[in-house]
Amino acid sequence: MLELEQALANEYNLRDQLHTAGVSNTDVIRPMPFRGVGLLKDNQSHVSRYLLECLEFGFITKNELPGSLHPHIPSKGNPAKNTVKPVTKAGDWLSLN
Repeated sequence: MLELEQALANEYNLRDQLHTAGVSNTDVIRPMPFRGVGLLKDNQSHVSRYLLECLEFGFITKNELPGSLHPHIPSKGNPAKNTVKPVTKAGDWLSLN
């Protein structure tokens, strides 16, 4: 995944440089087919979320995770609290309080 992300980043940078220079390349350079993977600079991309999940389940260590994702590692000590009150009687689901 890291090698694929690097290849996508390189291709993105090349296309961006060509566009900035006013060079049309759509007929010459075919886009890479893995657009949906995303880049590590986007912490919500598929590759970023995949790697963070790999860390969560112990497939990789924090040292193997790219440094750009370290700030996005969820803390183990603070699980999200469920703020939704359970339905206890008929009609509760209508209340917005």
